[in-house]
Amino acid sequence: MPNRDIRRSLIDSPDGYIECRELGPTAPLPAPEIEPLLLVHSTPGAAQSFDWLLPLLAAERRVVALSTPGYGASDRPPEPYTTLGQYARALARGLDGLGIERVSAFGAQTGALLAVEFAAAYPERTVRLALEEPFHWGRPGRREALLRTHSYEPARPDGSHLLALWQRTWRHHERQRAQRRRNGSALAGHDLEPVSESILQTLRVNSAAGAEIYGGVGWLGAAPYAMGHYDTWSRVAAIRAPTLVIHGTMSQLGRAHERFVEAIPGARGLRLPSDANFLPNQAPELFAAELLAFLDEERRS
Repeated sequence: MPNRDIRRSLIDSPDGYIECRELGPTAPLPAPEIEPLLLVHSTPGAAQSFDWLLPLLAAERRVVALSTPGYGASDRPPEPYTTLGQYARALARGLDGLGIERVSAFGAQTGALLAVEFAAAYPERTVRLALEEPFHWGRPGRREALLRTHSYEPARPDGSHLLALWQRTWRHHERQRAQRRRNGSALAGHDLEPVSESILQTLRVNSAAGAEIYGGVGWLGAAPYAMGHYDTWSRVAAIRAPTLVIHGTMSQLGRAHERFVEAIPGARGLRLPSDANFLPNQAPELFAAELLAFLDEERRS
């Protein structure tokens, strides 16, 4: 069932309308030192991807999820974005529209590198930073592999492209559900609603019209295209916020874990139990507890 407490809005910005979903106190805050938390989604997700997570994080702080331009209910950008800097600027403008100056930020997969760029570009606005499964995709072979997994399905008259998208999403959902069951999570049920929501998010970007610059992957691969051309190691070195780097214990991307921890000044690492790449909904209660503990460290000390 939809959470009726989640506040939904569209923020008017130079990048078009930006979708916002948020939960938690706005003003006055329970304590002035509890900064808002910005959630940055993976691809082809959107702000709605965090609906299950918002209640676990918003007891004491305002938690804001924004759909990046072109995803979810956010407008496509006026011109196709090709850099993570453009996406980070859109996030900053979204926060401006909400009257939020400083945030802590959490980014998931694609959102992890976007959160890196936000923190590097706006150090004065970033209090703390948490990155889930960051990876450097800037090598040609890695870039090609990334874009292959984020390519659109051309529409076919018999609708078979819809089945292909469903099967792709279902396989991903089943892997996550199996991991949640092993972790004893309350979210381990056999529920098709998350699959349906993921399909709707994917269909919004399953188009190639006007997206020729992305080389055939369509709007679905817009943010991954920018991620695959990102100068990761020079930008992580510019981060000034305390940072938590999260990978799964069996993550394929975890081979970059130590380098991220070493490259980001003052960062530390956290490995959470997984059979593959870690996603927060695999162990939601554990993940929320670890993230909140990290966010509250400075206040509690």
